[in-house]
Amino acid sequence: ETATTHETATTQERAIAKAGAIALDLTQRTAIALETAIAQERAIALDLTKGTAIAQERAIALETATTQGTAIALETAIAQERASTQETAIAQETATTQNTAPPASG
Repeated sequence: ETATTHETATTQERAIAKAGAIALDLTQRTAIALETAIAQERAIALDLTKGTAIAQERAIALETATTQGTAIALETAIAQERASTQETAIAQETATTQNTAPPASG
């Protein structure tokens, strides 16, 4: 009877040890799965950050191009305005010269 009790105790200890090993294995697997998930999330976040940075760079480049285009358009408009002003001044000078010319002898 004592031997049977001892065997039962040994069997229980083995069962507990086995259950403990399984629990430890599951815990380790869970930890690895969590680490993997975290690593994947970080990789995705990093990828998104890089994507955002690229998008921002493109937006800045586009904005710069637009600004340069606007500046060129403004410069062109100013140049055209100056040319018109000069033409007007020349026309006024010509009119003044014609008005002040001595009358033709007849």
